[in-house]
Amino acid sequence: MVVCYDKDSLKLKQVTKPLDESHYRWNGFNQLTVFTGKGKLGGRRYTWYYKYDGIGRRIEKACPEQNIKVRYVWDGDQLAYSETERQQRIDSCRHSVFHGWELLAQQDQYYDIEQTAEGGQLNWKNQTHYAVCQSNGQPLALFTPEGKPTWRKQPTALWGRLLNHRWAKYQPSEPLNPNLLFAGQYYDEESGLAYNRFRYYDPETANYLSSDPIGLNGGETPYSYVHNPWDWLDPFGLAGCLKNKVDGLAREKRAQDILERRYGKENVLRERILRDANGKKVLDPLTNSGRRVDFVVKGKDGVWRPIEITSKTAPKFEQLAKETRISSIGGTFVRNPITKELIPIEGISKVIRSK
Repeated sequence: MVVCYDKDSLKLKQVTKPLDESHYRWNGFNQLTVFTGKGKLGGRRYTWYYKYDGIGRRIEKACPEQNIKVRYVWDGDQLAYSETERQQRIDSCRHSVFHGWELLAQQDQYYDIEQTAEGGQLNWKNQTHYAVCQSNGQPLALFTPEGKPTWRKQPTALWGRLLNHRWAKYQPSEPLNPNLLFAGQYYDEESGLAYNRFRYYDPETANYLSSDPIGLNGGETPYSYVHNPWDWLDPFGLAGCLKNKVDGLAREKRAQDILERRYGKENVLRERILRDANGKKVLDPLTNSGRRVDFVVKGKDGVWRPIEITSKTAPKFEQLAKETRISSIGGTFVRNPITKELIPIEGISKVIRSK
């Protein structure tokens, strides 16, 4: 294999064998805009074009030679909807539902040929399927509401490399393929790459096509994926983190949305450090460390109280004991990040457990 990069460390060309070259073109924001090659589909070479919105999310890919165009709609940093246009006609639509970075369900609408006595008849199908996923976000299978399996994941190596390129030929319902690799990665058959929000990941080499946008803050090896794809995730292509941390962040975001709807956005403060009446961070006399509470919420009685969001099983005794000790020596204030004023709080964190 021969790989060529430009002065900005962006992959420009890859040659895997004679007459099998892939070419890549980038814009000024280090976003892949053009891919030319055979990808994993084999056959002749095609050129695909990619478009992004103002915050870097991919909103369209198109291949004029095949008259194919795919559009994407996002919910924050997660893909919520896609539609495929072939020969200037909508050929399929998909609505995806996630829990954190794990696919829960997808609703597909697509054309399907049904054989009748008069010949083939084109029907518009509307189907809902539920997903079973691995801990790293990879979908393993799809099932109908009645429990009938309709799709299975192709065998892959640890970092996502396909082990059987002929697998798709034996799949009865390939239009149902979620086209998801690891958490936050959307697989493109035309290139064999996975779009990972800020970068593109190549499962064949277990590396990204471009260096990490956040430099060494994302790790010592700016092109590599996480060191252990079973327990670690990198849903943005920036920095790997433990799955438990990713789940925790998603859990806190859901809790924040609920609290802000109930009490008002101005009455919910996230991740506040306990301080004294002078604004100084108070340290636990036992561990010599401070305490950061998940949320501080102003109730309808005008009193601010701390809240801890956690999983169904996580032990919280030690953290609450530390919070009690800090509170007993004056750590009963938090700072408003906008107004900078010190706010007195009452009580110890109320623990709310959720999935």
